[in-house]
Amino acid sequence: MKEIIAIDIILDTETVDFFGPANETSPQQLKGKIRVLLNKPLKLKYVVLKLNGTNRFLPTSLGTLHHQYSNIPEEVSVTTVYNTIQCLPAPRVLAQGVTDFPFEMQLAGDSPPSFENAMGYLQYKLTAVIAPAALLGKSERFRKTFPVRRFTVPGFRTLSLAKQRTLYEGKREGVVKYRFDVAKIVCVEQGSVAFSGIMWPINGHELPTEVTVLLEEVGVCRISSKDIRSPDHNHRVGIECRMTRTVAQATLSVSEGSLTPTSSGVIDMMSVLQFEEASEPLHWDLDTPLIDITHRFRVRLDFASKVDKELWLTCPLFVATLPPEQNLDDEWLPSYQNVMADPVPVHV
Repeated sequence: MKEIIAIDIILDTETVDFFGPANETSPQQLKGKIRVLLNKPLKLKYVVLKLNGTNRFLPTSLGTLHHQYSNIPEEVSVTTVYNTIQCLPAPRVLAQGVTDFPFEMQLAGDSPPSFENAMGYLQYKLTAVIAPAALLGKSERFRKTFPVRRFTVPGFRTLSLAKQRTLYEGKREGVVKYRFDVAKIVCVEQGSVAFSGIMWPINGHELPTEVTVLLEEVGVCRISSKDIRSPDHNHRVGIECRMTRTVAQATLSVSEGSLTPTSSGVIDMMSVLQFEEASEPLHWDLDTPLIDITHRFRVRLDFASKVDKELWLTCPLFVATLPPEQNLDDEWLPSYQNVMADPVPVHV
């Protein structure tokens, strides 16, 4: 009969949560205990706990683009973090029953969050290794995954997303000037995002007959880690693959009355893009060693003339996720201003 009946890793908190922008100097503590259940006394040689973070990119998610990169393997994996601690200072005999080994580890403040989507995943895992002192004793292992989350937006109680907006101004020489009014941050839980703006022609250029607003998600994947601290980092640039998908779109048209120029030639635009029922859910912005995800608005102007058939304008959009409902507490969550102004927010 085996002496070791069961091994478990019990964390003080089931998730590791970061708030605000990534900052290496603001680590989070990972605390818990390794629990060993014996059916009779056993002398142990060591008890080791290993922390491992793995970022994996699945090139098959590129679809037809995968065939354009013949030297990309079917799977690319890098280690984002690796740490080992000893939980048993010296060999000793454990009594029958339950014995706990407390532990404490640190995760760097700029650790990328866990995620899983069609492009790949990032996973954090703890492995407990229990080694009997007997010469022929076989080590036992137990693995436990845990999520690491990052929340840039504290919650609805401390932030009115609708009031946090940015103006993007620009022009296309000889064609049009524009000013877009977009949200600074959009949360995936909102289900929709508003886009508004104005534009006016330059030097008597014709007005567009149709304006299409697209919410796009841009994924950049690579075959080598960009994190210089990663054990798998190498100095070669490697191959980067870019994928763009349209999450939602809206079309404004002069013929349909949804795009009406004023007497002075100014066009006002207002549209709400629904992404709640997209075929693939909207992901939040990601910055990981192998996979990055960003978002943007792309505005296409269609003209009646054959000379200027269409014109594209672009502005960025930051997409985040909210903490779970039980964490939305004004007494300890940092304000939006503190999070964005101070990369090391203070939680009271």
